[in-house]
Amino acid sequence: MKNILNFISTLYNIRRDFICISLWVVVIGSIMMPQLMFAQEVQNHYKTWMIEPQTYDARVLVQDQFMEDSLTLVGIELLSNPTLKVHESQPFPINDPDDHLTWYRAVGRDTSINLAFKNQFESTAVSISKVEYLLVPTQKQGHGPPTNLDHYKAYRITDPQMLRTPVMLQDQFDDRYGSPENIDSLLPTFFLTPAVKNLESQLYDSVTHYVAYMI
Repeated sequence: MKNILNFISTLYNIRRDFICISLWVVVIGSIMMPQLMFAQEVQNHYKTWMIEPQTYDARVLVQDQFMEDSLTLVGIELLSNPTLKVHESQPFPINDPDDHLTWYRAVGRDTSINLAFKNQFESTAVSISKVEYLLVPTQKQGHGPPTNLDHYKAYRITDPQMLRTPVMLQDQFDDRYGSPENIDSLLPTFFLTPAVKNLESQLYDSVTHYVAYMI
């Protein structure tokens, strides 16, 4: 509980100059790899912000489509807000404003996996390595609890290629400043897979995957 309260208190210390570091783009398809995945119904997109780091110490068992892995969680570093995304004049509205994700820095086994994906920005093949974060559904102050939101494992993309494409983002924090944020370049950084933590429940959505782009 103390860690949760400390985390909530940091939300009020976020400054504009910390600037968001990533936006998440949905990629949907079969959970079998490396089969190409095709987009279907769009879920929330997310814009992710640095927060004041919090130390943390826990060990969790996490199962996704690739492996069962024992992860050591060592800190809390990032917060993902649902965001409106506009790309090529097509708006992708917020599906559920209560769904937020906290990023816990994770230490797990090394791995090497090749996969292919297709989303609104690109169709490509990449290699991924070790898990660096575990994303945990989070209730943010002033919001209801998230519903039917999965945990996610964030695997590092080892061979990213920069994309040049205009994107407009607007989340709750942008609303405070009265203007959206316009992006012109994206670097694919993490591939996110839905996961079950400590065998607590089944997946809500086993086909939704995310790619995290550094902006």
